[in-house]
Amino acid sequence: MIRTRLSIAFALLALIAVAQCAFVFWSTHEAARAAERSVVATNLLNQYLELGSNKQRLKVWLAESTIAGSAPIGTRDVLISRMQASLTSLSSLAARNAELGAEGSALDLRTVDDLNANFLALKGALADPAAVTRQASPAAGWATTIDVFDRYEGNDMRAVLQDAGARQREATRQAERALASALATTQYASVALAVAALLLGVVAVLYFVRQIQRPFSDVLAATDAIASDQYPATPSALSTRRDEFGRIGQHLDAMAAKLAASTLESEAVRAGLDAAVASRTEALTRSHDALLRLDARRRRFFADVSHELRTPVTVIRGEAEVALRQSGRPEAEYRMALKRIVDAADGLSHRVQELLSLARSDALNETLVRAPLPLVAVVRQVMASIEAIAAYRRIRLTLDAPTASEDVVVEADRDRLTQVLVIVLDNAIRYSPTGSSVQVSIVPLPHATHIVVRDHGIGIAADERELVFERRYRGREATRMRPEGAGLGLSIARDIVLQHQGDIRFDGPADGSGTTLVIELPRVTATTNTTTDAPATSDTAPRMAANPTDSQPA
Repeated sequence: MIRTRLSIAFALLALIAVAQCAFVFWSTHEAARAAERSVVATNLLNQYLELGSNKQRLKVWLAESTIAGSAPIGTRDVLISRMQASLTSLSSLAARNAELGAEGSALDLRTVDDLNANFLALKGALADPAAVTRQASPAAGWATTIDVFDRYEGNDMRAVLQDAGARQREATRQAERALASALATTQYASVALAVAALLLGVVAVLYFVRQIQRPFSDVLAATDAIASDQYPATPSALSTRRDEFGRIGQHLDAMAAKLAASTLESEAVRAGLDAAVASRTEALTRSHDALLRLDARRRRFFADVSHELRTPVTVIRGEAEVALRQSGRPEAEYRMALKRIVDAADGLSHRVQELLSLARSDALNETLVRAPLPLVAVVRQVMASIEAIAAYRRIRLTLDAPTASEDVVVEADRDRLTQVLVIVLDNAIRYSPTGSSVQVSIVPLPHATHIVVRDHGIGIAADERELVFERRYRGREATRMRPEGAGLGLSIARDIVLQHQGDIRFDGPADGSGTTLVIELPRVTATTNTTTDAPATSDTAPRMAANPTDSQPA
């Protein structure tokens, strides 16, 4: 059976692969241990050398202190601290060396213990360096102190350090040889196993290609005949084989007989079914498209409802928080704050009524109520209403309106134009650092007027300046700074400006030092009607105020 032979061949290949993986794992583990032993031995050697060097420096310091009496105590303390650090490193390295089972690790542990004990004795002897000179014989005092440097319990500590260094050099060389041996063994074994797997694979491929090629050609011929609606009346040669292909041939012959019978039956009803299916498919397609449009309208409606309702609430809350936080203000200021709260509440009521009417009619287009408006007055009114939010965030709002701009009149829907300005100014405030400023400029042109809003906030990358006007898109810096936004504000603002035959865009360099947003509106001409109904395009948003917290930075 071909299946049994294939199983045996794949089992052999799998066995070779498992053996290769196991050997590579073992050899890699051994190589890693050898490498770690080499690193530990090298570090031990370095610490031994560092300890001996600092001890010699400490001898020099003691000599200067004894002879000249001018050696600074800070130098002694630094050298003692370095020796303490070296001994701490030596303790941990010796312990790790013992865990790795390195040769001579027990001797290293004893050596470190002796060095620690010698260090404590040396530290006590140097606590009062003047004691050397106070002894009856300064030479005897010097010899006693130097003996603490070089000897401990009868052992010459210089020889101990030299032996330890030599031992670690030899340990490093042994670890390097072990590492090289492990890597060489891994290389040779991997090559041998790979060659064995390759040879077995080549032999298996050649064998099974010869065993499968002819029956596979017979299967292809039989399936091609069935696909061409040719059903042979006699059994095929493939069905006479005594292996898996023989069983496939028998099944193909049985399937061909059933297909021949069912083909005649299916052709009788195919014509009627085709017509019925086509009619039903067309009806379902129309229904599906209608449902998709309805669902898209519903989702967009609810998204804009949240913006429409939360914008006046934000203004009310900002005014109230500022009024409550600042005590002792004149009554006129409190009355003015309450008046702005009442105006925002009236706007909220108006928005709710509009949304109810929009929900009942299930309409997504809107009609703008346009009238000639003094642009500077509208801008000042919006800046006054949002001043509370700016003050709360310690942002300074300024208006640059030259004398020529006082007479600028635009034909616009006051509510929708106010909504655009609120979105843009709130963006500039929310994404600007505390203590900065936001400048609003009115630039009159012959046939249009520019409202320029400049801030010093996070800015918008050049590749995102068009994308931020799309629904649900938020810039990278805006998302990082305020992840809770929904990315709808600038989209709604653009829809409203386009309905006014205007334009909104970002200007200036995209260097991360802030943004400059330009709103362009056509000026009123002599032939302009005072009231114009302008239906929204199919892709514009309904009359909804953007939630400043969900809009993009401007």
